[in-house]
Amino acid sequence: SGIMSSKTIKFTDIEIRHYNITLGNRLVERDLGPALTLDWTFSTSKATPVDVYETEHASTSSTRRQGEELRLDIDKRVSLLVNGFGISSEKLERAMKSGQQRSNRKL
Repeated sequence: SGIMSSKTIKFTDIEIRHYNITLGNRLVERDLGPALTLDWTFSTSKATPVDVYETEHASTSSTRRQGEELRLDIDKRVSLLVNGFGISSEKLERAMKSGQQRSNRKL
């Protein structure tokens, strides 16, 4: 007869990465706005014990956003790229034109 073994995994600390957002290389089909994508650069938070993290976030976290709540309209998207992440208006225009051309070729 075989010997039963149990395997467990235990996590001790959580380290959260905060990624910058940059201009993506596709158009968002629904609103014809620029795509947002994660940049390669990130900053990390100080490692926090799992129990402490869960205790701190149990009272402050609201329900997770769903579907339409996660979408940004074109104005918010452009504002985030230009004002929040320093993407030039010229680069944004070029990306939108390029994406529109790719979209037209698919039709």
